[in-house]
Amino acid sequence: MSQQTKEICQTVKRYIIKEELFSSGTRVLAAVSGGSDSFAMLKILADLQADLGFYLAAAHFDHQLRPESALEGQIVEDWCSWQGIDCLRGRAPVAELAKGENLEDTARKERYKFLFKVAAMVGAEKIATAHHLEDQAETVLLHLLRGSGSEGLAAMYPKEGAIIRPLLQLTKKQLSVVCEENHLPYSFDESNLDIRFSRNRLRLQTIPFLAEYNPRLCERLSKTAEILRAENDLLHSAACGAYEECRLPEGGFDAAKLDSLPLALRRRIVRLAFEQYLMENNMRAQNLNFDLTERVICLKEGAVCSLPGRLLAYRQNGVLAFSDQRPQAVLHEEVIPVVLTDKWQPLADWGWEYRSAVINSLLPMAEDYYIALPAEYLPRLSFRTRRKGDSFAPAGMEGTKKLKALFIDKKISYQKRDSWPLLLLDEQIIWVANLRKGRFKAPQKSKLLLFCREIKKKI
Repeated sequence: MSQQTKEICQTVKRYIIKEELFSSGTRVLAAVSGGSDSFAMLKILADLQADLGFYLAAAHFDHQLRPESALEGQIVEDWCSWQGIDCLRGRAPVAELAKGENLEDTARKERYKFLFKVAAMVGAEKIATAHHLEDQAETVLLHLLRGSGSEGLAAMYPKEGAIIRPLLQLTKKQLSVVCEENHLPYSFDESNLDIRFSRNRLRLQTIPFLAEYNPRLCERLSKTAEILRAENDLLHSAACGAYEECRLPEGGFDAAKLDSLPLALRRRIVRLAFEQYLMENNMRAQNLNFDLTERVICLKEGAVCSLPGRLLAYRQNGVLAFSDQRPQAVLHEEVIPVVLTDKWQPLADWGWEYRSAVINSLLPMAEDYYIALPAEYLPRLSFRTRRKGDSFAPAGMEGTKKLKALFIDKKISYQKRDSWPLLLLDEQIIWVANLRKGRFKAPQKSKLLLFCREIKKKI
């Protein structure tokens, strides 16, 4: 082993120990594409195997995107055989499987699916990938351009579950040295020069341009990711603690407690809750993007918001929750007689209250926010909420209108509709509170005025 390769191996060894990537006796599976980076990683790990006391195997996945890919897999297998390293190979027609989806994403999913399958076969607890310092810098820039927060800008961690990245402190140049000094039979994938792929454009065009401003750009971006990882871990820990405090035993989250937290924690708790819901219901893992996270945080009482995977987030009765179906409506069976009262009176637990008074002239205010009636109507008046099939006769219109249609016209949320007060004269709806009056004979002199308002909940 040359002196340079030896020094590079020692750098990786120190990094493995510092980041606790694995311990003695661990079974490690190296993901080897056949390119210079992964071949260098395989060589470094092979040289460290005796020193660190771990078992090493290799896995190669053929995406079948190029005619020469099968030969490259054979080269990896032959080199592993020469070195006494177990090597398992797999393949899949990635272009066919993509079917119009993002080719890079499909390739990555199929590759990792294969790697985890092989890891289970050989009993490997860790899967090593050859991501290096420049890869880290590219990831930071990609996430920055997409508008990521600290979670995204923390980029790749040295270890994430079973995945370990022992080369994150090495440069592409150092890996090339290992390949050249040890005459490794690596292959070159010409698709890495195809600037139709966003990461290639970044590597070949954007980073060289930015490096004119700072020749150590990749190193600095990698350091930024390292700093943000520590800060992200701190915020994540705080969010997990607050998550448990806000979570309700019967499911969902205490919306008032959530509202009282700093915005950064609320965002993280909502994302944690979404991920937990998917996991508990054996649904495909996916991320809640920034815009959807904000929509969930800003939900008002009774509101519902659509999410990916035909899921919903809703806020009802002070609870914020996720579901795959609309929350069950709260049924209010009460019929509440109207009485004269100078003070606001709650309408059961509907979230509304009313006030009434007898006066001699109308008030100069928006007409829909009160209703004036003959005082003698009082014994015949009552409030209730909607019933299936409700209709009423709107003032100024002929015929009748479905109550549901009025709620839709006025953009009243689905959940609020079931608690909305309806004023009845005997059995006839004569006022949909604060929205529309029904037809009835208007009084000329003595007036009974009724006012309704939603109860503002204290947070």
